[in-house]
Amino acid sequence: MPEAENISNATPVPIQPIRKTRPWWKRIIRIFFWMSGVFVFLLATLLVLTYIYRDEVKGYVISEVNKRVNTTIIVDPKDIDLTIIRTFPDVSVEFKNISALDATTSSKRVPPTPG
Repeated sequence: MPEAENISNATPVPIQPIRKTRPWWKRIIRIFFWMSGVFVFLLATLLVLTYIYRDEVKGYVISEVNKRVNTTIIVDPKDIDLTIIRTFPDVSVEFKNISALDATTSSKRVPPTPG
């Protein structure tokens, strides 16, 4: 009778896991959910940053308008509405109650003729 093998000294044979392949439509759905999640995250980040930096954006817009116009524009920052949701993907700046100084710097202006 042959001698019994000692199994305690035998090297274990690694068991290879069975790989399950997903159907193609599940992969497409997964990619769609990831992309929409990234889009929602970026949109939320954009909205939060717009809310945080709205005062700096308003000051920048007022200074750029004053650079490009011959006159000085006076507007209270609370009368400026900064929106991104209504005009997505553009940012919209809406002014209310604007005052503009006279564009002429000449001291000898000709008054308008009544008529």
